[in-house]
Amino acid sequence: MRALGFGTSSYAGQQEGVRAAAVQPRMAEAEQSCMLEGLASLLKVAVVVSAVPAACGASAALGPPPHAGEVTTWKERAARAEAWLKAKSEEAEEVAAQLLARARVELFGVDGQVHAPSLRFAVRAEAQPIEWQDISDPAAVTAPLPERIVLLVHGLDEPGTIFDELTPHLLDRGAAVVRFDYPNDQAIARSGAALAQARDRLASMGVRRISIVAHSMGGLVARDALTRPSLSSAAPGPIVDRLIMLGTPNAGTHMASLQPLADAREQVVRRVQGTSREGTGLVGAAVDGRGEAGEDLKAGSAFLRSLNAQPLPEGVKITTIAGTLTPAAAAEFLRHEAASKWAPLLGQERAAALAQQAQAALETVGDGMVPAASTRIAGVEDHVELAADHRAMVKRWTLLVKLDELRGVQTPPAPAIPVILNRLGLDDQRPSEEGRPR
Repeated sequence: MRALGFGTSSYAGQQEGVRAAAVQPRMAEAEQSCMLEGLASLLKVAVVVSAVPAACGASAALGPPPHAGEVTTWKERAARAEAWLKAKSEEAEEVAAQLLARARVELFGVDGQVHAPSLRFAVRAEAQPIEWQDISDPAAVTAPLPERIVLLVHGLDEPGTIFDELTPHLLDRGAAVVRFDYPNDQAIARSGAALAQARDRLASMGVRRISIVAHSMGGLVARDALTRPSLSSAAPGPIVDRLIMLGTPNAGTHMASLQPLADAREQVVRRVQGTSREGTGLVGAAVDGRGEAGEDLKAGSAFLRSLNAQPLPEGVKITTIAGTLTPAAAAEFLRHEAASKWAPLLGQERAAALAQQAQAALETVGDGMVPAASTRIAGVEDHVELAADHRAMVKRWTLLVKLDELRGVQTPPAPAIPVILNRLGLDDQRPSEEGRPR
């Protein structure tokens, strides 16, 4: 039995060796093909490096230095070697370009330009979800747009979903809604110029008045388009008479350093949405800007200094809305009562200082992304503070909405939506206590 077992094991080992020998060439061939494709972009460098021993081998093969009569032959060989190197270099570049294009299409679903500024018009048939029709090219628009529209401008690294909850409320009240999308990682000044051009295109489509609702960095883009002299003094376009800014960091934000994480989120969401072929996808981060916007958003940046030095746009009613993660009652207590309550224990001076420090700390937290103080603009009195985070002020978290649906609970809209409708004149209410200026 021991001999039988040994013999069986040996036979199995031999058979495995035979199979391995048969498979090995195919594996080697596949591995070689994979390596050639994966390193195609480095082939140019590899060719240059490998040319050194090749040249040495050629010299050895040619023997001693040529005599006068052999110079012509030597030069011909050198010319052929140079031509060979050039051809291999061009071939490597072509292969690398083909591999990159194939990877963009097959792996990421990206074909052509990844992202460019665009205008999209909200259309909703009865009992159907909202569709966003591309109206970027005025020549392709067969019918004029309404004379008054609400223009939505998203912020940094936003895949366009931030206005999903607001848009139905606007359409329900008869508003015409257009969304401006743009390469939001690029310098904010470039985005501002793109918005100004979009405004002029809207004029050619019949639009005469615009109300802008902008979230986060989108408010800075809108301010730049409305106040930069080279943009605001251009050919007259539609009149912008209202600007509502949601969580806009007018004085910058300390969270700007986290921009790469937000960019990654944007590209993932775009890929899940299946919008890659119309200008998005996982490789969108490589072409929708180089992160200049993150630098512009830092407190004290050159862009913010220039923007805040400009006067407010004439004839534009401005509302700034800030979110705060601190309960309203606690904020009111710190603002109005804390110092007097703490004075008997700490003394008036120390109590006032502590209340001020606590309030400053809460201001820094803000909506989790933007400090509340940064949302304010000198000269703008219509400032509203809401108990919400940076996104939930205008779009409730999907998970919480689903939980409410399961419990059969009908929750109110995101807290900023009633304020927006009120400022746009799309409701019959006066500013509520929650939405009163502060």
